[in-house]
Amino acid sequence: MCRVCGKNGKNNLEGKKYSIEQKQRVIRAYTRGVGIRAIADIEQMDNELVLYWVKIIGKRVKELKGKELKQCKEIEILEMDELWTYVGKKTKT
Repeated sequence: MCRVCGKNGKNNLEGKKYSIEQKQRVIRAYTRGVGIRAIADIEQMDNELVLYWVKIIGKRVKELKGKELKQCKEIEILEMDELWTYVGKKTKT
């Protein structure tokens, strides 16, 4: 049962409109390691709705990453001077 609208089932996902800012807060919290139930409690929404948003964003990110990788050109020269300096100077303590 939805805590916000009191309806049963998944039809309640379309019942209340949520702001872009609230959706962003939910996704940001999830990517920082906050659990689904904790996010739902903090935002006062159903945990199924939080999970639904996470799944949708995950699919979109996967699609975008696939498109970006297809558009990438092959790297001819890669300079790693700074990285080598950091790794080379690091000592075990």
